[in-house]
Amino acid sequence: MTFDLFDSTGSSSVHDSLERLVTLLRRAPNDMPGREAALAALVTATTGAATVLEAGVENSFETDQQDLKSRLLARRVDQIRIDQGAGSDELLRLASALADDIAPLESSPAIKVELVPNLQPPPPPPVSNRPSDAYRTPRGSPAVPDGMGPPRRESTSNNLAETIARLSASLSDGLQRAAWRAALHDLQGLIRLVPALPENQRRGFAISVRLYLTRSVFQYFIDLALRTPEEQPRLVEVLRWTGLDAADVALDVIRGSEAVGTREFLFVLLGEMPEAATLVMPMLTSPRWHEARHGADLVGRMGYVPSVPALRALLDHADERVRLAAVEALGRIPDKAVVEPLRQALTHRSPQMRMLAGWALGNRRSAALAMPLLAALELERDTDAWRELLSALSQIDSPESASALVRLALDKKTLFGRGGRPTQQRLEVVGALSRADTPSARLALQRIVHEGDAAVKAAAADALRLQ
Repeated sequence: MTFDLFDSTGSSSVHDSLERLVTLLRRAPNDMPGREAALAALVTATTGAATVLEAGVENSFETDQQDLKSRLLARRVDQIRIDQGAGSDELLRLASALADDIAPLESSPAIKVELVPNLQPPPPPPVSNRPSDAYRTPRGSPAVPDGMGPPRRESTSNNLAETIARLSASLSDGLQRAAWRAALHDLQGLIRLVPALPENQRRGFAISVRLYLTRSVFQYFIDLALRTPEEQPRLVEVLRWTGLDAADVALDVIRGSEAVGTREFLFVLLGEMPEAATLVMPMLTSPRWHEARHGADLVGRMGYVPSVPALRALLDHADERVRLAAVEALGRIPDKAVVEPLRQALTHRSPQMRMLAGWALGNRRSAALAMPLLAALELERDTDAWRELLSALSQIDSPESASALVRLALDKKTLFGRGGRPTQQRLEVVGALSRADTPSARLALQRIVHEGDAAVKAAAADALRLQ
């Protein structure tokens, strides 16, 4: 299931039209009539206001690898701005480049493409006899712990001292030369040596290493990782070891952009640092929509229970991207306090809100939630939302959910078309039970085989044979 969370102007028609054209160019490049029709629809969609499309963040849902979001991520696009009235030639060049795996993605007069840039050497630190406030490194190298003595080759502790001294000197040199990749590797090596030290020496050594990690050093390291994804796991290890000082810099980077894209590793990092929750909480009340959206994402990843009241308030936010992030965050928090806000979201005016709320409640696998989901399912009129609620209900392994789904599958329309459900819907119930593959779902299929009409009985029997 895919949710469009990255069209920052809310103009889904441009996104949908471009996605159709890109998909067509990838799957059926020789379909010229289809291409012309899709391009015409895209030109029409761009006659409104300017549109910004962002690569965005990976949701917890499985996404179609052919959708536009996946193509933006695959081509390392941060965002695309399409001005009002962009020409058909420009739009076709953009779609063709997105559909291809190696074709250059270039800006044009009405289309601005912002890519994640290739690694470039960052500006060197100021050259001065006295380090500036913006860039300061301590004199010398991190101190080798006391008691590690004069070097003797046969001593394991002295071999460790030599390794520490070598890495420390290399780290100091790398920072002075702005050789950020080498410095990051040396820093990781030093951090991994800390557990090998005698316990009474670890704290002092860790403090001496942290003296190197100024705010500007963190910023250079993050800039390196944004441009060089293979360095991201290494930097995450370093930032996690450093703690709240690093978290504060990472949050500044996150707050600085509406897009997520290559910054996803910072979300993963902070999501595994619940101690940083107090730094994140003010973002939930930010007047800037993207800060509130990012804040909701982060507290959800942390499973931070005290954020539930603030997330509940965001369910009424003016921007749907924030509302959807708040629902998904509530779904990630393993506490009963989230149930009531999610139940309320089942009746929201937005189908996507109802879908997400159903997904979140179904994931709790609680028998007590079967009836609220059934009630929402019976009232749902949006086809996609109905299917998502059905899937959520089928995932609950309980007699209550099984009985509810059997009732739906057997609710056949009368001879004169009064009441009941169409055969196609009832077959979808059987399909959902088959995919759930729980003990309660199998019992429900057995009941349908015995009590259903010909169509659903046959489908249920086939489902049981395949399990």
